[in-house]
Amino acid sequence: MRLLVDAGNTRIKWAVVADADQSTLPRWQQQGTVERAQVEALAKNWTGLASQAAPDEQLQVCVSNVAGPALRRGVTDGGAEWLA
Repeated sequence: MRLLVDAGNTRIKWAVVADADQSTLPRWQQQGTVERAQVEALAKNWTGLASQAAPDEQLQVCVSNVAGPALRRGVTDGGAEWLA
């Protein structure tokens, strides 16, 4: 399972993608958008994601950030707490 995050200057967009086998495409399980100033709102959607992964898979997180170091810290520090 992967959490894909696109942190932009206006919004933070995210999606959870399930792993696929060789014969199928990955499946989007959840997705959402929050305004940049509302980074804490991500907690409601991300809390416990790591525990939702199948027993033999890990949650991988990929973050793209063009909004600067303060937002990066908000997403990565908060994400580390919320995902557990």
